[in-house]
Amino acid sequence: MPRNHDLPYLETDMNNAFSFKVWHPLPIYWSTCPTCTAGIEKSAIKTIDLRTPERNTAFRRGDFNPTDDGGDYTATYTCPKCSNYLAAAGEWSGDIDWIETDDGEMRQVWITIYRPRWLSICPGIIETPNTTPKAITEAAQSAARLFWTDHNACGAALRQIVELFLDEQGIPRTETTTKKKEERHLSFEARIEKFVTAIEVESRDAADEYEKLLRATKFKGNDAVHGVERLKPEDLRTISQLLSRVLQMRYTNSTQLLKEAARIIAGRHSRRMQKRLASAASAPTPLSKNLVSTDAPSLHTAEMEAPAGAKQSINPSAIDSSSNS
Repeated sequence: MPRNHDLPYLETDMNNAFSFKVWHPLPIYWSTCPTCTAGIEKSAIKTIDLRTPERNTAFRRGDFNPTDDGGDYTATYTCPKCSNYLAAAGEWSGDIDWIETDDGEMRQVWITIYRPRWLSICPGIIETPNTTPKAITEAAQSAARLFWTDHNACGAALRQIVELFLDEQGIPRTETTTKKKEERHLSFEARIEKFVTAIEVESRDAADEYEKLLRATKFKGNDAVHGVERLKPEDLRTISQLLSRVLQMRYTNSTQLLKEAARIIAGRHSRRMQKRLASAASAPTPLSKNLVSTDAPSLHTAEMEAPAGAKQSINPSAIDSSSNS
């Protein structure tokens, strides 16, 4: 990777943009097809590298350092397996790398590296559960595209997702004043406060977590909107992680998990009941009839006479904490 560029280098993981190395050996970013996951051969990528006239002149003369070389590029690729079409555009740069020869010596080579500014298919930057409202998922996709173009614009788009999230929770953007009966705009902070207050009825712990996540996102988003500072990929990654957690808390469907938990607990209780019945069956018979009433069945007898196919209904929310072992 180039040492003359003051840019962050992140570990490559094609699942999201934030693990992307800003300067990359592949001009289309993807090393596997995002549709069918087939591997991409660099030699099959059609790339056009453009230089400025000054750099072209220096290149022809050979009197330039490769790390000073660079320009703009376009690239296209068609997957031979699924026919998926990929395209990209951005900046390219020259750099120096070292490779090991067959005899074990290190040799210096010139390489070309790329920084995409536009991708026909962008990796996501926010994890959106399946039940996330369409307005939020579309805003997340727009933010993902802006990541490659302008980091502050991306930060502003991420901030907007919080506004949309509050819309989906029924938090109004305006309110009517008590005295003058005039409609006024609610501040971002006031909307967050209304949502947190409503959540406190359900869970104080959840309300505290929402408050921290939403306010932190708002503050970093404000920096992007008002130009307080130039956001870096690490800043955007932090904002995206905060938002992903918010969406996970609100839109993750836990119904199936709760059903599975109830099934496991029901099975555990059934096994305990079987052990109790077996223990009752092997218990010694009382010597005195006075110890057991003949008018009503004992607890053990009632349990043993229960229909073989009977099922017990269990309320997961009412489970004794002592049974969690």
